[in-house]
Amino acid sequence: MHSPPIDLEFVRKKKALINVGGIRHEILWKSLQNYPNSRLGKLYLFESSCEEIENLCDDVCIEKNEFFFDRDPNLFLPILNLYRTGKLHFLENTCALAFYDELVYWGIDESLLELCCHLKYDKLKQNIMDQISKQESKNEQAEKVIQNNSFFSKLSHKIWKNIENPQNSKFGKLWSILSIFFIILASLSLILETVPDLQIKNLTNNSVGYTTYKYTVNPIFDILEAICISWFSLEYLTRFICSPRKLVFLRGFLNLIDLISIIPYFICHIFIDEKLHQLNNVRRLLIILRILRIIRVLKLARHSTGLRSLGLTLKKSRKELALLFLFLSIVVVIYSSLVFFFEKDVPDTQFNSIPNAFWWALITMTTVGYGDMVPTTLAGKIIGSLCCLSGILVIALPIPVIVNNFTEHYEEQSRMEKLIIFKKNKKSFFKMNSKDNLETIVPLVDNDQK
Repeated sequence: MHSPPIDLEFVRKKKALINVGGIRHEILWKSLQNYPNSRLGKLYLFESSCEEIENLCDDVCIEKNEFFFDRDPNLFLPILNLYRTGKLHFLENTCALAFYDELVYWGIDESLLELCCHLKYDKLKQNIMDQISKQESKNEQAEKVIQNNSFFSKLSHKIWKNIENPQNSKFGKLWSILSIFFIILASLSLILETVPDLQIKNLTNNSVGYTTYKYTVNPIFDILEAICISWFSLEYLTRFICSPRKLVFLRGFLNLIDLISIIPYFICHIFIDEKLHQLNNVRRLLIILRILRIIRVLKLARHSTGLRSLGLTLKKSRKELALLFLFLSIVVVIYSSLVFFFEKDVPDTQFNSIPNAFWWALITMTTVGYGDMVPTTLAGKIIGSLCCLSGILVIALPIPVIVNNFTEHYEEQSRMEKLIIFKKNKKSFFKMNSKDNLETIVPLVDNDQK
């Protein structure tokens, strides 16, 4: 049975009453013509049957000229303003994914967003999509574990989850504390073994008849290093075996640091056991490998939100950092050349070449000023003053961008950690039928509140 015909002239002479989520909005019919391919634009082009209108809205009252849509009224406001002003803006404190869903429902192309909002919208949307991808990956791994009923599979998944999220269990917290303890112990051992008072003093006689002493590392520090390396090896192998994605694990930056901090120890012992350490080339290699032990300090980044945020900030700010180094290089060359030409004729000058002046220019620009190289002529002092002022300006320009990136990453990391604690404390809440959806949506909405 067909619906009765509609008096189109009667309807279109009046204002359209758009009811979205119980909030009524009046708008002229001619405003809806601006975007004829949108959902509201198609209302103006409907024929004489209510059935066609009902396909566009959830309910309709022709007598009142009112069209009802069961949608979020707050997200509808920028869309309504698009019909009125021809400009589409993205509201603050709005979930980018929810806003995208509204654009799709109302038939609005997201390319209509104004430039002032488009960049922010794209950034938030991309962050959400990344979070969704990570969450889906975790869900897939969890499903594989559920499907694989083997004891080893379930045990490895449980260990991996506790190690990666130490806040979730006492085992994870204990593991994290032990890891931090051995990192600090290894770093202190590396530092203290270089102190002469803590080294072994061996008496040495030379052909001239003088008595000299040769200092060697105290065996206690070798024992401490062996204990720390044993823990680091156990930790790395455990995480690798329990990792659900081995290739992704091996490519991880922090995992590469873990591996680099372990390998030098074993290589050094191989060379020493084979008595190859007396060869000059091998000795240089051993020195380099021992220097690599310093990298162990970076292992603390796994347990520090601030250090992780710093690493992400440097990665995200690589363009700004490259620009900073470019500016510094240009200015260093300019002032090194100037100070060389004004100081080269001064007796006993240290500015005997432009490359030698690079050090002075860089140290002056960073306002450190060691004083090992000092211009003596009036022109040289003026050049030095200008170099110092230029350095302040060049270095200060990209710093606000880098600081802003660090703040954003630090806040995001803090939110994610708080969210993990929240999920643990409210575990009963997530036992609803919509558990999977909630675990996906909650962190996304939280990240969007930036």
